[in-house]
Amino acid sequence: MKHSLEGKLALLSVALVAVAIAACGVLVLWFESPTIAVLGALIVAVPIAILVARWFMGPIRRTLEAVSDGIGSMRDRDFSVSTTPSTDVELRALVASYNGLGQLLRDERQSLYQRELLLDTVI
Repeated sequence: MKHSLEGKLALLSVALVAVAIAACGVLVLWFESPTIAVLGALIVAVPIAILVARWFMGPIRRTLEAVSDGIGSMRDRDFSVSTTPSTDVELRALVASYNGLGQLLRDERQSLYQRELLLDTVI
């Protein structure tokens, strides 16, 4: 089942907080100093948070880059570029809108070409 980006981010945040609390608890028992335990927990949690953020944002970043590249192609009048639908609900709507716009522009270009051929035939 697909979940929203907001739900996934909330779940990851709760998991990271749980890791930080667990690390802090273990370090308090080990060092018997709350200050060292908090610093140690931060040393453990911050790199994990950075790695998780990169992992979480990877598919989002790739989808946004693909749509951005596609818009650049449209600016160059190349309407043939489509993007693979994303697994995220929010991004799927964006990709569907982009692909729909590309299809509309391709159809308009084809219609214009057909009219030009008809006009050339008549003339």
